Amino acid sequence: MFTVKKMTGKGGVDSIAVTTHSSGKYSSTISFNVKNTSGVFLNSGEFTYELLDATGSLVERGTFTLTDLYPNKSIHKIVDYSYKDAPIAAARITKFKGKRSSTNYKYTDLSKKISVKLKSEDSSSKTFKIKNKTKKDVTADVEVLFYDANDNLIYVRTIYVYLKSKGVQTESVNYIPDGAVRYKINTRAYTKTYIG
Repeated sequence: MFTVKKMTGKGGVDSIAVTTHSSGKYSSTISFNVKNTSGVFLNSGEFTYELLDATGSLVERGTFTLTDLYPNKSIHKIVDYSYKDAPIAAARITKFKGKRSSTNYKYTDLSKKISVKLKSEDSSSKTFKIKNKTKKDVTADVEVLFYDANDNLIYVRTIYVYLKSKGVQTESVNYIPDGAVRYKINTRAYTKTYIG
């Protein structure tokens, strides 16, 4: 866990999928699962990660920024390390820096009040019906997580919606990655109230 001005976050690795190319090069798809553990809504967070080879040596250090970090809600990030001489064997989150732009709002978690159902699909797309089951206006981030046959997370598509009271919206994912055999939905949703 890492703390910056009382803003805390943590992260780990869901999976590392490695592809061996005919050229002898390797591509690694690393999926991170991170959380804002501050107990308050953060507008954004910067995560520093490290990629390691089979000997434990550092291969690459980088950062990624995620927005709308709900307290204690998982959010996923894919990092690709492609066409290299060796595959990635391990990865880790080493630092977190959060940002909260205002303390004048109260955020209420309504993730369980959002219904996401598959409406239609074909070989290259999936269409979802997203419904707000509350009487409040809700902002929602709907992650569609695609997994391969080895249960590696290989692609994340996030759908961002704003739903009025009892509102319904239809959204499509128009890309299905090669090798995907199943998907899972991860929903984060909130309403905010001005408290001055």
